[in-house]
Amino acid sequence: MGNKQYEKTIAKLVTKNDVLETELAYLNRILVEVGFAEGTKTLKETVEEVISEDAEVVRVPRNNISRNNATGSNPLF
Repeated sequence: MGNKQYEKTIAKLVTKNDVLETELAYLNRILVEVGFAEGTKTLKETVEEVISEDAEVVRVPRNNISRNNATGSNPLF
C-alpha cells in the first residue's frame, strides 16, 4: 500500500470518526433532555440495572426492524 492509499484511508477514518463523535454528542444531548442526567453514562447504568434485575424486556422481532421504513424514520421511535 502506497502513501497515497494510506492518506485516503486515514482521511476516510477521520471522517467516520467525526460523524461518530457528532452522533454521540447529539445522542448524549437528547438523553439529557429526556431525563438521563449524565446522558449516555446514565443510560448505560440504567440498562445495566434493568438487566441485572432480570427485568422482562420487550423485544421487537428482527423481521419488524428495517433501516428504512416507509417514513424513513426509525421504526422503534
